[in-house]
Parts: sequence; structure tokens; C-alpha cells
Amino acid sequence: MNKGLKIFLYVLLALLCFGLGYGVSYITSKNVMDKKEENKVTTTKKIETVSKEEKAFKKILNNEMQFNATRWADTKVEKYYLKEYTPEESMGYVIDKYTYLDMDGNGTKELIIMGTITNNRNELLDGMNLVFNYENGDVNCYLFSWRGLSDLRTDGSYMVSGGVSSSGIMRIKKFGDLKEEDQFEEEELAINEGDNYKLSGKMVSEEEYTNYLKDRDAKKEPEWKEYK
Repeated sequence: MNKGLKIFLYVLLALLCFGLGYGVSYITSKNVMDKKEENKVTTTKKIETVSKEEKAFKKILNNEMQFNATRWADTKVEKYYLKEYTPEESMGYVIDKYTYLDMDGNGTKELIIMGTITNNRNELLDGMNLVFNYENGDVNCYLFSWRGLSDLRTDGSYMVSGGVSSSGIMRIKKFGDLKEEDQFEEEELAINEGDNYKLSGKMVSEEEYTNYLKDRDAKKEPEWKEYK
């Protein structure tokens, strides 16, 4: 093989090696950049999953935002921070736990707080629960006694009690005006008054009613968080 041909082959081999190395480097760099962009998009999506109402509720829990509320047996609406609000005037309020749950089935969550009213000696008196509804950048607080909202489930249903011979399962149908006496509308899922049993407004037997309650008991409870 003559000298000129050898030099030509060496140069050709060098160019091929350089081209292959550059190609691998380019592909590797491109994969790294693509991965960074993918992670960036994923991170952005995670940030966007926090809804407007949840952001507002977190501010309320941290006493960074006021909400509209009345006190028990009063129709006067005022703005409060959570730390200063008491459901009954001249009484205290101790928050036990809270959760986020869609109570009225419209696809957005409410903030539910369960707590207890206290007297001026910090003695626990009675359970009182608060349900916060977000609407157009504003938050309204609705009051429920412990008899009016207990045994909450993830489908938004809850137990009510009118005494020994009266109880039932309800769900919020619609949140209304705080100034009205009936601030919200409820849907009766199950009602027991003495020997009368109803499911969705229709009379049923005691056995049918009992079976409904057993099925409901199998449903999950919401994930409660301790308030600190």
C-alpha cells in the first residue's frame, strides 16, 4: 500500500471516530435536556394541582385570611380570622381536627373543622363544627352543632340526630346566603323517626333501613388532620 493511500485512510478513520463521538455526545446531551424539560413540566403540573379554594383554606388555617361568618342564633355577618372566631359570643372555641372534602357534590372541596365550645374556665361544653365554602375568591363559614354533623364519610354524607327517637343521614345540597335563617339546603338520604323509616324520601322497612346504614358504615371516613 503506498504512502498516500495510508495517509488518506488514517484521515478518513479519524473523521469517522470524531463524527461518531460527536453524535453520541449530542444524543446524550439532548436526552439530559429533554429529561430536565420533562421534570420541569412535571413540577409545574404538581404546583397547578393546588386549587384556589385549598390555597384560601390554608391561609384561613394559618390566620392569614378572613372569612365571613355569623354566630349561633344570629344573622349578623362579620369577617373574622380563625384565631379570633367563636361560634357563640363570650365563649371560647377549641379546634380538634380538620379535613378537605366535597360536601355539596359540585366538584370543589370544602374545609371542615371539628371543635368544641368552651366556657370562661376553659371547660369543654359542646361540640361545634365549621364548614367553609369557597366562592368567587371569598370564603363563608357555616355552623353545625355536633348533633347536626357527625360520622362524616368521603361521599359527603353525615349523621344528624334529633334525640333518642330521631336520626338520619344527610348531605349538603346547596350552600346559601349567611344572612338567611336557613343558610344551606340539605338532602335527606335516610331518616328514622320512631317506627318510620325513609330512604331518599320513600318509606321502607326497618330491615331495608338497617341494611342501608350497614352499607354506609363500610364507606371510608375522610383523612383528618390534627390542628396545631
